[in-house]
Amino acid sequence: MNDTLKMHILDVLQYSREVIWCVDMNTFDLLYTNKACFDVWGYTPEEMMADKSIFASHLHPEDAEIYQKGVAEAKQNGKSHNEFRIIHKDGSVKVIKGDAIFYKGENGLPDTLTGIAVDVTRERELIEDLAISQNRFRSISDNTPVMTWTSSVDTGVNYVNKAWVDFTGKKLEELHGADWMSILHPDDHDIINRQRSVIYHEGKPFEIECRMQRKDGVYRYMMLKGSPQYDSSNNCIGFVGTAVDLTDIKLLNEQLMDSELRFKSIANDSPILMWTADEHKHCTFFNTTWETFSGMKQEELMGDGWTKLIHPDDIAGFARERDTHFESRTPFGLECRLMGKDGVYRWMQVTGSPQFNSKGEFSGFVGNGTDITDLKNFSDQVQKANIRMQEALLESKRLMRVINRTNNIIVLADAEGRITWVNDAYTKTTGYTIQEAIGKKPGELVHGPETDPGTVALMTDAIVKGEMIKAEILNYSKNGDKYWLDVRIEPIYNGDTLTGFMAIEMDITQRKQDEKALAETNKKIRQFSFITSHELRHEFSKIMLLLNAGKLQDNTTEDILSYFAELEDPVNKINRIIQHMNETLLSAETHGTNFNNRNIDQVDEICLVDDDRLINMINKRLISKILPDVQIKVFEAPDSAIEYMRIQPALNRLTFLDLNFPDNKTGWDFLDAYTQLDLQQPVIILSSSIDNDDMERSKKYNQVADYYSKPLSIDVINNIFGR
Repeated sequence: MNDTLKMHILDVLQYSREVIWCVDMNTFDLLYTNKACFDVWGYTPEEMMADKSIFASHLHPEDAEIYQKGVAEAKQNGKSHNEFRIIHKDGSVKVIKGDAIFYKGENGLPDTLTGIAVDVTRERELIEDLAISQNRFRSISDNTPVMTWTSSVDTGVNYVNKAWVDFTGKKLEELHGADWMSILHPDDHDIINRQRSVIYHEGKPFEIECRMQRKDGVYRYMMLKGSPQYDSSNNCIGFVGTAVDLTDIKLLNEQLMDSELRFKSIANDSPILMWTADEHKHCTFFNTTWETFSGMKQEELMGDGWTKLIHPDDIAGFARERDTHFESRTPFGLECRLMGKDGVYRWMQVTGSPQFNSKGEFSGFVGNGTDITDLKNFSDQVQKANIRMQEALLESKRLMRVINRTNNIIVLADAEGRITWVNDAYTKTTGYTIQEAIGKKPGELVHGPETDPGTVALMTDAIVKGEMIKAEILNYSKNGDKYWLDVRIEPIYNGDTLTGFMAIEMDITQRKQDEKALAETNKKIRQFSFITSHELRHEFSKIMLLLNAGKLQDNTTEDILSYFAELEDPVNKINRIIQHMNETLLSAETHGTNFNNRNIDQVDEICLVDDDRLINMINKRLISKILPDVQIKVFEAPDSAIEYMRIQPALNRLTFLDLNFPDNKTGWDFLDAYTQLDLQQPVIILSSSIDNDDMERSKKYNQVADYYSKPLSIDVINNIFGR
């Protein structure tokens, strides 16, 4: 071989993709390496030739023994085939696979080892990835409940998952070739064989429904699905598929069909209008009640045909409400009017409920329509009744306010006579709150020692008989005060059944007290009527006799004076009788009361305020007779007296005041004006009135020193001035 050829061969080896190296077996020095070694060791041929230890030092520690065995095998047999790992300069691991060839020297012994290898690092990575992928597939497949399988065009079924084994009870080794057909129903073999030949020939996805025997011997309907697998040349090499149990679904479909038939049967027998609509709002079913109601046929009602029955005024509102709920997939209920076959519109309550399929997808609505015309009419009546009831409630509230504001006591009781309610007047009068009274019988709270047992018995008997009764009774309040009531008890009936009682009670305590006082007064009047009338008539007869005697023409002055002397005694007696009657009837003194503790000592002036001239004249003469040094002023009207006193306020004055005057002004007006002038001189009431109220009213004026009934006498004057 000439040198040129050798150079060509070395160039080919240097640039070969295979890794080539040569080692001296005597010295174990590296004799040669090509450029491909750079991809494995990470060093150039020059670097490896310069540092001959690089070759051996980069062997993977775990593969050193493999390498040595390969060398030994090659040394013995002249050749060996090995695979081992090299640690690249960057730390990565490379896998090479190749042959080691020994060459003998001139002495016939092996003296050089030549290695030719291929970098299979990527191939090994792909194999590992494939193994990982297959393990992952098997893990996922075995943990899924779906029966999964793979098959080859050449060998048939080559993998089944755990779900398949659990269902069939057969492992993979039992299903080689056509043996897997043994688990199919005999009646399905022909169709499976025919379709399988077509499927494998065309290499397309497929779906086949068949019956497959479960390990318990029961055949189940299955859906076999397969997807073709292709090689790099796009040739079908097999299938990956699943088997899904359809038995329950088929049973459900059968049940659904039966259910639909039953639904239509029930719907057609129903008296209400029933309908269904798809997701596009088109009605797909109407029961026969629609035909009876509308007079339209099924085909006329379908879709939107039925909407012709809606009252024109209700169409827009109905469409708006329906569309809103179709969009939101929510139930709805609305009222509208539909025209019947007689042309009359009837009120309908239309309801709809959204329907969803097994996947949760909206499939439309099912609903019904109920005739509520009579209910609407009844509702109007109820509304009117509610208005009346509200008005009655307001009236009852007003009545309740009146009841609680009235002074009359109102008590409600049950059929046994136990209190169920009382008004505020009850609490105010008795002292018992409504909480204390409820559940009690009235007598338990308010009857006392002086309550008349006979009246109580009459009231109890009426309550037992459920009859009305009126009575007057003495009761006791919570703090022991006595009070009288005029009681009227009315039974309350619901039909013929006694349900309770209502008692209206008026406080007549004041009336009873007045009656008692009147009775006592009448008793006193009766006691004194005979005596007083006899004495008055007797004294008046003496006065009349003396007056008649005074009219005789032959009377002398001495006779007249004797007549006047005789008149004084009967007149004084009459006055004492009248005073005694006043004291007896009014239980008050009418002379010498001195109720404002005013002491009357010296007086410079006496004013007589009375509209009766005769009385003024006589009183003036009497006072002048007893008090000749005192100045006396006479006024027939209160205003003139007040005006005089306003001008002369400082005099040491005593005023005799009558209360009654013929004009609008009275003695009370005089006293008011007297007080306003801040006059402090004493005033004595001299009046014909024996009214106790007048006496009590007089006490309110500080200037009033005493109260006397007419006439003014010498005894009274002496009494006033302490004589």
